[in-house]
Amino acid sequence: MEYWGRVARRAFKEATVAASLGSVERIAVSLLTQAVIATGIYIGLGSAGFEAAAPMRIILAAAPFFTIPILFFIKLVTVPGAIDKETRASIPSIPSREPDGIYQFGQLVGRAIGAKRVRGAYYFDAIEDIYGFDPDREFEYRNVVLYNNMTNNPVTKDVTDTGVIYRPVLGWISRERNG
Repeated sequence: MEYWGRVARRAFKEATVAASLGSVERIAVSLLTQAVIATGIYIGLGSAGFEAAAPMRIILAAAPFFTIPILFFIKLVTVPGAIDKETRASIPSIPSREPDGIYQFGQLVGRAIGAKRVRGAYYFDAIEDIYGFDPDREFEYRNVVLYNNMTNNPVTKDVTDTGVIYRPVLGWISRERNG
């Protein structure tokens, strides 16, 4: 109910603004304008002209108020989309992940080189250490959490001119991410 109350309040506010009655001052100006016009008719045409013009003056004075319900229902249809658009714009976007990135603790720490998936296990030709990759800990590659079975699969560490590269002898064993 809170959402629809918010929608109704905003629709009413937008309807009154669209009808040029968005504030107390605008309502007062609209009514005073009609009073000034009615006074001018009375002075210019006398009481007979004033009486003949009275029904039309009343209708014209009330016209903005008659349009509010129509505008309210129009706004009631358009406001939810506007609220949704504003809400989506206010939500920070999730940063995209590098497709061959290796992540530990949510941070990019390495890059997979020559990744292959064979019978439930991922095999990499190498993992380039970008920033603090720890081959002894679980890591994320795409949508899979991986760990190295160190007893059966030692990892060699090569220090090159461009950085550190870890090369598994057999490959990393994977397990699917829970949740």
